Amino acid sequence: MKSLVFIADDRPVVVLCSGEDRVDEQRLRVALGASVARRATADEAKAATGFPIGGVAPFAHARPCRVIADARLLGHAQVWAAAGLPDAVFPIAPAALVALAGADVAEVAA
Repeated sequence: MKSLVFIADDRPVVVLCSGEDRVDEQRLRVALGASVARRATADEAKAATGFPIGGVAPFAHARPCRVIADARLLGHAQVWAAAGLPDAVFPIAPAALVALAGADVAEVAA
């Protein structure tokens, strides 16, 4: 599982999706009702979440971020999520992850 940071209408958004999937920025934009959605730079991701790219955790961000979980993520029995560092992960059931992250579920993967 990956936690990716995007900027939508100048606000950070963390997207949770399966490692094999790719986030479609157009679908994300529509799901958020935003006029613009793009991938955050490394500096923007770190400033918003407090975590470096490759280690972005799905929750406990440095500043409030909206979190969107791709619907396909819920098809897995268990996922491994980043725990703040590129080499630190933890196992969790997707439904529990969505609840802990306060995530909205939407179809955003291509």
